[in-house]
Amino acid sequence: MKSINLQCRQPVLIGLPISFIMRHLGRVKSSRTNLLAVAGLAAMLITTACGSGPNGPTGPNQAPEAFGWAIEDLRIDTGRSETLNMGDIFNDPDGDALTYKAESSHNTIATVYVSGSTAFSRAALTVVGVNSGVTPVTVTATDPGGLSARMSFSAWVYDYFGACSVGMELWPYDACSVGSSRFVVGPKGGAGFGSRGAFIHRLRVGQFSASRIARSDGWRIDSVP
Repeated sequence: MKSINLQCRQPVLIGLPISFIMRHLGRVKSSRTNLLAVAGLAAMLITTACGSGPNGPTGPNQAPEAFGWAIEDLRIDTGRSETLNMGDIFNDPDGDALTYKAESSHNTIATVYVSGSTAFSRAALTVVGVNSGVTPVTVTATDPGGLSARMSFSAWVYDYFGACSVGMELWPYDACSVGSSRFVVGPKGGAGFGSRGAFIHRLRVGQFSASRIARSDGWRIDSVP
């Protein structure tokens, strides 16, 4: 493991007495040979002090890095879970094994935990949907030197009702599907189908349509393919 905040110590060589240097040189036959030997000893001492060898310290410890784009928002259903590789979320510039901590702001909506080995990025983050709603999740990675990186995202948890049907009413954090596309109702009356979203009173995509229930945040499905 590398030393933390290591500083190169070249001045140590300058302060060495001549008698110490000569003991390491042994008997030499010319001033040119003596000069080469001194240079070799200097390189050895500087290399040892600065840790430039493949197995030695390489410099100050660097903090882990968080890939902010790795997770924007996570959408899961109640009773289901999603597992993510920590190696896709964090990186350590020094190649250190990291330890992780994950926290959900509302465990009644989603719980989180870390499992697996911290070595070689084999740790995994699991998010479990408990009840419908949205909660912030914070994940922290810490290296052996105590430096850390943190990232946060929102876990959206939906009650999933299977296939959409005409007349079905959905309320905030409810979802149904048509083929591979989902119709979801979010907070404050927002709704979306597939990649299309709406905060108005009606949503139509192809043969699918839904309308907002008057004076409420709920939606009613009017037609399906």
